[in-house]
Amino acid sequence: MRSLPETSALLPTEMNVDRPINAIASGTETSDAHYSSVESSIASLTGQRDELEAQMRTALTNAAFGGSTASEQQLKDMIARGGHLLDQASTLAANS
Repeated sequence: MRSLPETSALLPTEMNVDRPINAIASGTETSDAHYSSVESSIASLTGQRDELEAQMRTALTNAAFGGSTASEQQLKDMIARGGHLLDQASTLAANS
């Protein structure tokens, strides 16, 4: 029967397992509130993006295959919403 090596043999020698590893520089070792906030913002942006994408896809499909067409104002609104989502994503990235 083959035995497994000790756990310490699997860890790099320079790794300090007694100290937590921080994934995001801000916040504290005991609080992941910043990480949770960023994750929540990403989820919100993703949902808004998916909703907008579905509306745009429908408008393009209808235009290509003779369905009801979106008005010029509806198309401009979708474009503006897309730009706003990009701005929000850039701001989130810059502040994270």
